[in-house]
Amino acid sequence: MDNKFVLIIISILLPPLAVFLKKGAGKDFLINILLCFLFYVPAIIHAIWLVTKKKEVGSGLSLFQLEYLLAVGIPVQHMAQI
Repeated sequence: MDNKFVLIIISILLPPLAVFLKKGAGKDFLINILLCFLFYVPAIIHAIWLVTKKKEVGSGLSLFQLEYLLAVGIPVQHMAQI
């Protein structure tokens, strides 16, 4: 979901839902659920931070994953599609 305004509103009302819509069911989602059960305000802050931060360049693959793909022989031009 790319509409940041709607995601910020959802972050305030239901922080785990906003994180799920932005990042999917991963570690950020689990962290936010834990924060939501423990303390509601940190969950809101975490959700708003995840919703508003810009995607980092090259954050798709780790160095280990890149080395593995090169080792198994996947051409560099196909890595942009991964």
